[in-house]
Amino acid sequence: MAEPKLLTIEMQIHGYGRMELAMMYSPNVCSETAWRRLKRSIHRYPGLMDDLCRMGYSPHCRSFTSAQVRRIVECIGEP
Repeated sequence: MAEPKLLTIEMQIHGYGRMELAMMYSPNVCSETAWRRLKRSIHRYPGLMDDLCRMGYSPHCRSFTSAQVRRIVECIGEP
């Protein structure tokens, strides 16, 4: 019997709204909860928040640039 194939889905790297990106990581919860979870993951990864701030991110931003999304995915993985 043949082994089952694993599906791999590659995320498209481009700018995302923060809620849009958060919902990709936590699709089964409300958007506010998804955002809190993503924000927590960002703060827990050593140096990630500093990297994002150097790329122009601030807590008041409502979106991530493609470079910031790439860095997030490099650190915490694809959704």
